[in-house]
Amino acid sequence: MDAETCGRAVGNLFCGETVSANSQLPLFGSNMKTVRCKFWNWCSSVSSATGTNFFWIAVIALSCALAGCSQNPGQGGSGASGAGGEKMFQPARGEFSVMTYSLGGFAVEERNGAGHPTTFKPDAEVQAECAIIANASPDVLVCQDIGDGAAFQKLRDGLKSAGLDYPHAEQLVMAGETTHITLLSRFPIAAYEPVTNEVFTIAGESHRVEHGFLCADIQVNDGYQFKLVCVHLRSKRFVVTGQTEMRRNEARLLNKIVRHFLHDKPDLNLLVVGDLSDSPKSAAVREVISGSGTPVLDDLRPADSLGAVWTHLLPAEDNYERWDYLLCSPGMLRETVAPKCRVVEDPLVLKASDHRPVVAVFHAQDL
Repeated sequence: MDAETCGRAVGNLFCGETVSANSQLPLFGSNMKTVRCKFWNWCSSVSSATGTNFFWIAVIALSCALAGCSQNPGQGGSGASGAGGEKMFQPARGEFSVMTYSLGGFAVEERNGAGHPTTFKPDAEVQAECAIIANASPDVLVCQDIGDGAAFQKLRDGLKSAGLDYPHAEQLVMAGETTHITLLSRFPIAAYEPVTNEVFTIAGESHRVEHGFLCADIQVNDGYQFKLVCVHLRSKRFVVTGQTEMRRNEARLLNKIVRHFLHDKPDLNLLVVGDLSDSPKSAAVREVISGSGTPVLDDLRPADSLGAVWTHLLPAEDNYERWDYLLCSPGMLRETVAPKCRVVEDPLVLKASDHRPVVAVFHAQDL
């Protein structure tokens, strides 16, 4: 076996992909065509000196060299990155996945300083988002920050072109808002319960929950169903009333709804997903999880391959925060497949949106 053939074999073994003749080997700082003669001679001399079979010398040496063959996270290499990395997290038989993804203005918006909505999200960003979702291939997809019915259809068409066709779908459209919450599912939606009439009061003035709450029962199979609550709490854009207090009040009402569901059925499989527009220690997020009492939801806290949990980037301030969540009831926590829960890493994420998608995987049976 020559060095190049051995290198390809070891590349398959350690990297999960074939190493071509021009593959970069970090240990050598050159491509295989350049180093293969030196490598052959080095392996031969070590083999002669130690009496060890040449093949195993080559395997050990190349495994060290190829330890750095995968690219860094976020650049499409191995681990949790890119389409190849996502394959290792796909649900096994008897499992299913749920993704939440804030699409970053998947709508007609102001984009040229005109002071009013002018153009739709650029095609390159739309294509990037569809590719990211297709690579992860979630069974249930929840999206925030998406426009009207035409925008929703544009997303569905883009996903279909990328190989994903979701037969079941709902969109919660709140009058007067430009972006909305959507749900796409491979599984039947057994019940759809949009919550659109929750109101709170600040300084004597009534306010409606901006995006409402999209609640649905997902029938995964004949024996397993879960209740999904899809949310997008008020953003941090300035409002005279105070965006922080408005978001906290929306969170309080969300907690009330969750407690209502769990009061009727404490072991209910319930999953709250979405963009909470705030960090884990904020009053809003703490309100969602605990309200004024004991916690009713568990934060799955997905991370990427480096252990980083940020999901929102504010480029102008170089600010990374976690705004996107998967929160589940104690009844559903038992079904969580923790090693497959993750923040998606993909070379396209920074091109697509100011958010990273997060995914959780569950067993499709009560445990």
